[in-house]
Parts: sequence; structure tokens; C-alpha cells
Amino acid sequence: MEMREGGLDDPQVIALVAHHQAEARATTPQDNAHAMGAAGLRDPAISFWCAWEGDTLLGIGALRQLSPDHGEIKSMRTAPAHLRRGVGRAILAHLVALARTRGYLRVSLETGTAPMFDAANRMYEAAGFTDGPVFGGYPESPHNRFMTMRLDAPSAQASQARRGSRSSIWHFRFAGPTLLRLRDDGCGSCHAPPPAEKRK
Repeated sequence: MEMREGGLDDPQVIALVAHHQAEARATTPQDNAHAMGAAGLRDPAISFWCAWEGDTLLGIGALRQLSPDHGEIKSMRTAPAHLRRGVGRAILAHLVALARTRGYLRVSLETGTAPMFDAANRMYEAAGFTDGPVFGGYPESPHNRFMTMRLDAPSAQASQARRGSRSSIWHFRFAGPTLLRLRDDGCGSCHAPPPAEKRK
């Protein structure tokens, strides 16, 4: 699985974004369905990412900057043919890691309360998100759920790497129950986080 930035001109991506928006509007009143279309996701404040397996699209997600220290997770969607493979979890982990490198102190998201959102909401809770206040100009309603997670204070290294390279590709693979996140640094090699030291 590879995480690649961009792709809003790809037919598979366009179709999945449209499917995501249509399904959200079918289960939530029009005024409370905030899924964005492809045009809206081109906003310069939004970094749009896709999970790929070769030429096959697995899922999408985005990170929008609300302020210098606050980001929003947007447009999380797994392709219907690839559900229950950990795609959403991998995309969410990537976006949260990206928020940390930007120096954000908090990430928030808006999701729905209809039954179709139950699985996604459980994933957000498992990742550490909790219910929080309304943000970003959204109207408060019983059809929307607002969640947030405070991030650790950014390290000096993360601050220097703010935004990072826009051409980065991130690779994910599964090792038993563990999801490993590998980064292609542009020279063809991938790096995994160093193993934790064993306690003596």
C-alpha cells in the first residue's frame, strides 16, 4: 500500500470522491452533509492523499489547515471493494503523522451520526479522538459529531520539517497485527521507525 499526495484528476479518485459525497448526502440532511467534492478538495489549504496498491485505488483522505496549530481530517473514505483491510486506519495514521510534522497541536474532524458512520466513528475513537466542540464554522446539529485529538508538542526536528516534501510517497505493509509505516525519501529506499530498545 502506498500513500500518494494528489490524484484529483484520476478517474478512480474522482469516482470515489463523488461516491463519498453522494452517500453522505443520502444519509444526512442536505444542510448537515459536509462531504466535499473534487473542486472543494483543490483548496490550497487542503492536502489530499490517496492509498494505492499498484494502479488500484484503495482509499482517500485529506488534511486541512484551520490555523497554524490546528488541522482537520477530511474526506476519509475506503473504496467499497477494499473495506476491512485496514485502509482507513492507515490513511488516518498517515494524516495524523503529517499533522505532527506540521507542528499542529490539535487535529479535529466532523463525522455523521447515522448508522453508516458507526464503523468510522469506532476507528476514530480507537485512534484517540474524543468528542469535542463545534469548530471550523460548522453548524451544530444532531446529525453531526465533532471529534478532536490533542497532539504532543512538536519536536524541534518536526518544526524544521514543517510540511516536508510535497512529492513524498509513504508505504505501508502489514506484519502480523502490526501496521508498519515506511517512507520513501526520494532515493528509492524506505525507512521504518527504529525498533524500541529492550528494557534491561
